[in-house]
Amino acid sequence: MTVCIAAKFKGGTLCATDTAVTTGGTRLSMNDIKGFPLNGGFTMYAGTLYYAQEIRHAEGPLLERLSSVREKNKEDSEDDGCSLLQVDKAGDISIWEHYGSKIPMKDYAAIGSGADLAMFGLDLIYSKDRSEKWLREHLNNIITKVERRDVMVFRPVEWYVVRSPLAK
Repeated sequence: MTVCIAAKFKGGTLCATDTAVTTGGTRLSMNDIKGFPLNGGFTMYAGTLYYAQEIRHAEGPLLERLSSVREKNKEDSEDDGCSLLQVDKAGDISIWEHYGSKIPMKDYAAIGSGADLAMFGLDLIYSKDRSEKWLREHLNNIITKVERRDVMVFRPVEWYVVRSPLAK
């Protein structure tokens, strides 16, 4: 369980995750953001760590990766899997649900067990005309609030920025 957030700011898109992962019913803290660079953008994951790692190390565009991992694990792919939060190199945000359903998002999105509360916080404060510094501070506050209500979310927060190709 986790919270992964992507939100646009003036100059790019900011990605943030907590650093908790669960495996075998145990919560562990990673040293890194739960995601990986992909084709000039960044993709974060929430759900079964095994599937996320399989997708991360597969070849090709994201849809091909999802399809190959689903085929390889078709026996249990209906019960398990992961959601992905993708920021492409243009800064566009999409959610990929359980192996292949792509949902384009407007200016921000969140996935994971803390996503509902994170989205509520973003709905209250979000403005794409703000700076990266302003957005980073507010996303940090949102994740702090999520952590208080979701014991599976764990600090520290890790960050990744996809710069807008139009930003100077």
